[in-house]
Amino acid sequence: MLKIRTTRRFLFSSVPAAFAGMALGGRAIARDGDAFHFEVTRTDEEWRAMLTETEYTIMRLGGTEAPKSDPLWDSEEDGTYTCKGCDLPLYEGRFKVVIDKGWLFYRHSYPNSVLTGIDKSVYSQFAQRDGDKDAPMLPTEVDISQFSDEERDLLDPLLSLEVHCRRCASHLGHILYVENKLVHCINGTSLNFSPEAA
Repeated sequence: MLKIRTTRRFLFSSVPAAFAGMALGGRAIARDGDAFHFEVTRTDEEWRAMLTETEYTIMRLGGTEAPKSDPLWDSEEDGTYTCKGCDLPLYEGRFKVVIDKGWLFYRHSYPNSVLTGIDKSVYSQFAQRDGDKDAPMLPTEVDISQFSDEERDLLDPLLSLEVHCRRCASHLGHILYVENKLVHCINGTSLNFSPEAA
């Protein structure tokens, strides 16, 4: 288990970095003991066979793609965005907001298409990239029981809402407050896009 010695100085100096990292990761979704039963389930081997290594890292391990790595991050084309894991329609082009941060942002999803959960991961933005700026980033777990109540009060606002597909549990991204907008910040790697028919 990772041991961290936490001081007030550490907390106050790390809060800005944590805010910067909120858009950068999530955790695997379909954990043992989840009360929700997903309609589409696959073994780990089946997921690995159908997804590329990067897609698997993002959708099944809760990673985050590098900014601007998906070609549709700034597209304003009308159409439907579906889950790459199960083809469930999630977002529509008209729900999209282009924000120059490098991910796909939406005002909302289709009704009953996504689930959310509190993501308690602590992120290390660039340490896990090993020099590859295009590599997906993974969350790092920290045992929160080691923090005092006062420290948790300081850290709680840093928790983000993870978004995942309600049909197959694939990690999609997070709900964040970006440029005065509450938006779904989504990994394009988790989606397929079908342009609107002319």
